[in-house]
Amino acid sequence: MPKPVKIMGRSSSITNSFINGVIPCIQPKDEEVQEALKVLGMESKITCAYCGGNYTEWDHLNPLIQDRKPTGYFSEIHNLVPACSTCNSSKGNKNWIDWITKTDSKYVRLLKGKYGYEERIEKLKEYERRFTPRKINFESIEGWKEYIDTRDSIFNAMRESQEKSNIIQKELRDNYVKYLIKNDSESEKLEKPKISELVNSKIRLVLEKQSFSNEEFMDFFSLERSKELFNLYYPLLTFKRGKDNKDRYYKKPIVVMGKKCY
Repeated sequence: MPKPVKIMGRSSSITNSFINGVIPCIQPKDEEVQEALKVLGMESKITCAYCGGNYTEWDHLNPLIQDRKPTGYFSEIHNLVPACSTCNSSKGNKNWIDWITKTDSKYVRLLKGKYGYEERIEKLKEYERRFTPRKINFESIEGWKEYIDTRDSIFNAMRESQEKSNIIQKELRDNYVKYLIKNDSESEKLEKPKISELVNSKIRLVLEKQSFSNEEFMDFFSLERSKELFNLYYPLLTFKRGKDNKDRYYKKPIVVMGKKCY
């Protein structure tokens, strides 16, 4: 089954959008790119700076965001190296040196066993020595606090919405059968309900899989309660079979709480 969606589960995406939305992206000159590749030893062929495989993108050596805050780094050639999508994904928002030397993951262990591992690390260290990435203090920028306050106000609205969502979800979960039958019956008030079609398409699965209290279970057999709860003019279920031993409502019995119902 799909995992339930949580409204606050989107908070990381919103944080990334707010911070990435203001981080500068400095387009490099061709000669700057060529100089960077030369230091990495990739003048003739561009490869992933981490594993030596085919590269698919450029990755930030130092992450732009950590702990929901900007690190101060931004998108510029001095903070970017060629990478493959697998290394980029494994690295995530870690600094490259911490990820490739200290992370105890299966993928990093494989990297350490690859030919040229130590050589690639030394080239990346030289890259940082030659091209020290620039940093800025975002909190010192005018308007930054108000900008983050706007983001936090969105989070507060999301938290309030999540609380209301939890209440509505519980109501729907606790009364799923009642709502389902009532909604389907609204359109059939003036006609004799085709109960077999209703049950075979929707209700059968719910009744057979759901657990009910004894009181709720017996409500399904009461004409008065069926009318009150589901707006039906007959009991939802019965223990009795029809004439000539034929099923009363349904083509085959419904097993609810371990009992055959007709």
